[in-house]
This record gives sequence, C-alpha cells and structure tokens, in this order.
Amino acid sequence: MAKTTNGKKNERIMNLVTILVWQVAVMAILLGIVFPVIFFLSLKAVYLREQTATANTARTFVSDMINTKKKVISFASLSSGFLDERLADGASPALRGIPETAAPRARRLLSELLETFPAFRFFAFLSVPDVRPLFLEPYSLQGVLTEEQYRRGYAYREWAQKTKELFGVWDGRGLPPVYVSNAFLAQPGDLPGVSLSVVVDRSRRAAGLSSQSVSPKTDVAGILYGNIALEELSGFMRTLSFGETGIVYLVDGAGNLLAHPFVPTGVEVTNERGERAWSLRSMVDNPVIERGLRGDLCADIVRHQGSRKLVLATCEVVPETGWFVVVEQETRELFSTIQAYVLVVIAIILAGVFVTAVIFAYIARETAETAREHDELRVISETDPLTGLLNRRSMLSRMRNFLSDYAENKQGFVIGMFDIDDFKVVNDTYGHVFGDVVLREIAARSVSILRVDDLLFRWGGEEFLVVVRNCDLVRGRGIAEKIRRVVSDSPISDSSVSIRVTVTIGLCEYRGGSIDSLIIQADEALYEGKRTGKNRVIVGGP
Repeated sequence: MAKTTNGKKNERIMNLVTILVWQVAVMAILLGIVFPVIFFLSLKAVYLREQTATANTARTFVSDMINTKKKVISFASLSSGFLDERLADGASPALRGIPETAAPRARRLLSELLETFPAFRFFAFLSVPDVRPLFLEPYSLQGVLTEEQYRRGYAYREWAQKTKELFGVWDGRGLPPVYVSNAFLAQPGDLPGVSLSVVVDRSRRAAGLSSQSVSPKTDVAGILYGNIALEELSGFMRTLSFGETGIVYLVDGAGNLLAHPFVPTGVEVTNERGERAWSLRSMVDNPVIERGLRGDLCADIVRHQGSRKLVLATCEVVPETGWFVVVEQETRELFSTIQAYVLVVIAIILAGVFVTAVIFAYIARETAETAREHDELRVISETDPLTGLLNRRSMLSRMRNFLSDYAENKQGFVIGMFDIDDFKVVNDTYGHVFGDVVLREIAARSVSILRVDDLLFRWGGEEFLVVVRNCDLVRGRGIAEKIRRVVSDSPISDSSVSIRVTVTIGLCEYRGGSIDSLIIQADEALYEGKRTGKNRVIVGGP
C-alpha cells in the first residue's frame, strides 16, 4: 500500500517536474528567441523610419539646390546679352575667346549671379555646333584654358551632346530645359562639381515663361554653361550625422561619391601615363550603391564587402538628378541592446517579474530616446544655426497654414524678400566674424517688428524672407518700412567696430498660384530696389 502511495507521489512529482521543465523551456523560447526576434524587428522598423525621414530631408535639400540653380541658369539664358551674332567674330585663340570688354551685358549678368549664388564657380558661353568657348566669367579663368581645349571645343563631351538633345525634344513651354551632368573633378582645384547647361536660342527666347508651345526652330545662339561646386553638400551631410556611426552621404548616377561627412570625395590615382592624378571616389563596390544602380532602393541590413561590417541602410533617389542619398548606421550600435538582453535571459527566467519590469522600462527609455533624437534632428534641419531663424528648407511646411487660410476664407498674406546692401563690402572690410554679428543683429531687429504669427526665414547668405499673415500690401509695406528703419536708424557695433547698414526689400501680396512664383516676384522687386538706389521698399508682382 505504501509502495503504491509512493509510486503515485513520485508520479505526481515527475509530472510537476515535467510541467516545470516545459515551463522553463517555453520561457526560454519566449524570452530567449521569440521576444528578442520581435524586439529586433520592431527596433529595426523604428530605425528604418528614422533613416527614411533623414534621407527625405537630405533629398529635399539636394533637390531644392539643383532646382534653384537650374532656374537661375534657365532664366539667365533668356537674357538678350547672349544674342549678339557678332560675338564669335571677336574670338581669338590668343584670348581663348572674346576680349574682356566684349559682351558687357552678359558678363555683368553672370557676375551678379556668381555673387548671389556662391555655389556657382564660373559660367561659360559657348558657340555651336563645335561648342567652343566664346567667353568665361570670371574672365581670369578664360586664360586657364589651353589652346588645345579652345581649338578642339567640347562638342565631343557628353554634357554638350545631352544639352542639345534635351533642347531638341523641348516642346517650347516654360523655361528652356537644363541638363545636369554627373559629378566630375572640376578645374581648377580638383573640386567635385557638376555642370548645368542650356541652349540659348534666339527664336525661342520670346516664348519665355509662356504656357504656349512654339514651333521648333534652329536659330541657336550658343550654350550657356555653369559649374557648381559641391562643398556645401558635404557640410550639410555632416549636420545630418547621428549617433556614433550614423552617416548620410550622396552618390551620383555613375556610383561616384559626391558628398560625405568624413570621407574625401577625391582619391589619388595613377593615370595611363603613369602620372599622379585625382579622381572621384567610386562607390560601386558598396552593396547599397550596387543595388541602387540596379534600381533596387535598399532599406535593409547589408554587409560591406571590404570591412565586412553589417549596417542598416536606406537608399533614396533624387528624381531631378538620378543621384542617391544613402543613410547608414552600424548594426552593432543599433542592436547592441539585444545582445545584452539575451545575456540576461537566465536572470529573467530566475527573477521573473522584476527583470521583466526592467526590460519594459528599458524599451520605454529606448523608444523615448529615439523620439527625442528624431525631434532634435527635425529642429536642427529647420533652423539656421547662426541667426536662430527658420531656414529655407522649412518654408514649405510652415506655409501650409497660410495657404489653407487663403483657400478657406481668402485671408491673404504678404511676403518680403530683403537682403543687406553692400554686405560683401562689410565682410571684406571688417571680416566675416563681424559680418556674422551684422546678420544676427538684423535678424533680432526684424523679429522685434513682427507678430507671433508672422514668419522670418534666413533665405541664404545675407538674404531674408519675411511672411506677414492676414495682411494686404498697404499694411505689409508699413511693416517692411519698419524693418528697413529699425535696421538703418541705429548702428551695429561690437567691441571695436560700429557701422550703419541698410536693407532693400522687395514686397509681394499672395493672390493665388504657387509660392515659388511669388518668391520670384519678390526677388525681382528686391533687385529693382537694388538697381534704383538701395535702402528702400519696392512693391512687385502684377
């Protein structure tokens, strides 16, 4: 009887042990395998969303930069200064083109564009069909051309052929089409750059911005060429770096590195003559770029062939250029917590609820940290670090409320584009440090005039854009005059310098249409003010 009782008792103990073993096994599976996998996938999705947001920020910046420069050179091609049929008659091999005094209107226009848009290194106007240089601006670079370059011309270059092909299929609507090249090391200086080129055509110049197409003609005056340096892109990519290993870089459609926060874009090579030379750094061996060139935009974990590092990478294409924006972060940084999590699985099994609470607290902290980093990144990407104002990239998101108010109740608004008169003289005379003092002081004085709902952007360099809500031109002009006076009435000083500066303001009222067209009208009014004397407010638009 006792033996039977002991057998049943042992059987119950064995059953309990079996249940306990299964419980331990299930907990080990859940905590050691299932939970880490779920955690891994969730964290991966969070970081991929953050990477996508960062890539979109970089892509928008690059798109805005290229589109702006395309509009600049396209508008410039409509100038009558390029239409003189006698330009080519004055060209000579000794001067590598025409004399410095020839084509004064065209040279003056290009010189102003070089001052206004520092990303442009130089402009060239070339003849057709041999695409031989007629003149370069600045003129000093004209002498850098070799006689062989001048005599041979550039018709054999891909950019010249693509420019003419693009013009050949243009339907005549809007601005003339601009061809954007892949990157190359631009001379002088071996600096990474791209070229923008557009055909200047006498017969189509009159079409301008018309929405009506014109019949194809062949009265071509030449090709206007602009060279853009890409240093500012590397600086911007550096501002988007995050964490210990998170980086953002830019690659062109041929797999060449255009901008990187830490790696030089150029690499020293030996040419076919055995001479030392510089070339763009190729990234075609990078698996992210390799997939992107095949049309497979990556958003996954990949392994670099050389370093064998695992990285979480996101790749987005810039539609205007076919370039690739890549965001990378090493998985050891992203998922190091999972390794620690697996190591404490045994402790979790033994400690139960306590360790589970610690894990949940850790997850909450990680999620909060991710959200905080995302918010900080957004603030950094929308704020000008020198003046504390909103920057140009933040304009579209900030203007949505203004456009909604106008669409719903016709509540209008006014924009003003203004910049500091003769700011280059201030920088050249007193130095860039004092120039920064001037920029910060003008920003602070302008903000003091505006209401809480109004917006002030640093548009670029010494240029600012003000948006006055619920306002017409009469009231907007009054506010613009206040800004002009608050800048000009009191000198700007630091410990050793005290000067007076002035601003010229171009003003326009929104009456429907695109924001870009309104900005263009305000910019034209600004330059009308510059031309007619500076330190004034000019109303533009229809």
